[in-house]
Amino acid sequence: MLEMLEGSQSDFAGVPKVNLHELENMPLPNLETIVGDLKKDLEKVARFVNDQEEELGWQCKAVEDLEAKIAEVGDFERFTLEQELADEREAKKMLDQTLVGQRRSLKERHQILLQHSRVLKRRQGIIDFDFDSEIQDIDLSSIKKGLEEQYQKLQQQQEELAQEIAQIEQNIQQRTAELGQQKSQQNELESSIVQKQYEWNQLNLNVIEVQSQFDFYE
Repeated sequence: MLEMLEGSQSDFAGVPKVNLHELENMPLPNLETIVGDLKKDLEKVARFVNDQEEELGWQCKAVEDLEAKIAEVGDFERFTLEQELADEREAKKMLDQTLVGQRRSLKERHQILLQHSRVLKRRQGIIDFDFDSEIQDIDLSSIKKGLEEQYQKLQQQQEELAQEIAQIEQNIQQRTAELGQQKSQQNELESSIVQKQYEWNQLNLNVIEVQSQFDFYE
């Protein structure tokens, strides 16, 4: 998504097919009107996505603030805050899921406008290597900033998870060694129990024998 917004994405995979033959043969004024309408549509969607990205940023900040606050309060306050945190996380999740489709829609409109614009400029006899010139005045900075922040957070989370995984693997190895040692100790104890049980049986027989002799003498 970031690559596309930076203008380095030339791949149209997943974008609705544009009938280039039809664009080449339609009246030039009609094509100019279509390009203008597509640009206005992209601007409208970009503004909407910008607003949603900013809202998502505030939602993420609210979640982070609550998480930090929960770590500092007592059990009674924590229960109330955890309920609030669950609601904020659910709202963030729903907004994030909504933005997935909106970003995809923005990308499709972006690429469709570029394809129309290229055909228009070629037909106008304009040699333009800056294919993104039609959208230079559309403010996509908020979207880019939001995506960059999410990308950085995901990278940080990935690094933290890698460290946690390494620690877990180390703990597993340690626990495995401890379990092996405990298993060995358990086997020794079981052998000892069997031996003690045998000795107890022998002593029990001796007691019974002595008791029988005692009863006989009585």
